[in-house]
Amino acid sequence: MLFPLGFALGPGQAFAIGEGWRIFGIEDGATVGLTFAALGFIMASFGGILMIHYGIKHHWIRPHALRNLKSKDVKTGIYPRNSDLPVGAYQTTETEAIDSMSINVVFVLITYLLTFGFLKGMEVMLAFAGPTGTELATNLWGISFIFAALIGLAVRAIMNALKVDHVLDDRTLSRLSGLSVDFMVTSAIAAISLVIAFKYWLPITVVTVVGTVMIFFLIPWMSSRIFSDHRFLRTLILFGACTGTLTTGLALLRVLDPDFETPVASDYSYASGITFVAAIPFILAINFPARAFMTGEMGWFYAGVGVSIGYIILSMVWYILLARKKSFTRSGELWALRKE
Repeated sequence: MLFPLGFALGPGQAFAIGEGWRIFGIEDGATVGLTFAALGFIMASFGGILMIHYGIKHHWIRPHALRNLKSKDVKTGIYPRNSDLPVGAYQTTETEAIDSMSINVVFVLITYLLTFGFLKGMEVMLAFAGPTGTELATNLWGISFIFAALIGLAVRAIMNALKVDHVLDDRTLSRLSGLSVDFMVTSAIAAISLVIAFKYWLPITVVTVVGTVMIFFLIPWMSSRIFSDHRFLRTLILFGACTGTLTTGLALLRVLDPDFETPVASDYSYASGITFVAAIPFILAINFPARAFMTGEMGWFYAGVGVSIGYIILSMVWYILLARKKSFTRSGELWALRKE
């Protein structure tokens, strides 16, 4: 359970739920969750670049999308001395009144505060449903980023309706996002207890290797058959999100779509709402194995396994409904089409 939490949801969620398992007598869940999250970021970074190179070699990417990769700046990661530097942010306010960076940070914090208040409200409401509701409310904090994304979209929509959206600068928000991701990755790695990580090194290694191989092959195999446009870009953001977080997926997407000219990023943000609804059974069942560990009643464990199998079956059914005739086109090949 900690593998998908650490890889697909990130360090905060893996730590929160792993730490919550202490009440079931599992002491090291938080550190193991952070370890999976850190390994996920590594796999996202190196695996994402590997996938891009593989996609280029096998003509999965449209030629015009490769123009950005041919730049020396992209290859080195640093702009040469005396080069024409791109604009990283625009001023939208008079500095004498309030700094433009400050007002962008304020709206980020407002979105965070609204998310916090919403989850607190959900916690109070679900408490009336008894222990099951309380347990669900606790686990909702583990996927708080989904609520934050949806509330962020709502805040932006309200600002658009009030015609005050111009005070926000997308470039500045991108810089804030990059800063936050760098801090998150560094903090996740720094929070790992090496003593505990080495204690479980064998199962962590086995699960990570098997899971990464499955992700690397299943995502391009299914994405190339489901999507009808921007196949590789959608594959890339999914790969990043399934090995790191949404921000990791966006970072990989920027390699080929630096200005988000395609609808891939916005489509994924809207899909977060569907993700929340689909994740509810998983959230309810995530403590089943831990409860089996505490009580010795293996029925809880089998119930957790049953939920996982149910997800696999439903995912395959939904995949076939979406891909239709392309569901098993060239099933022996990783990519459905030879060229994008």
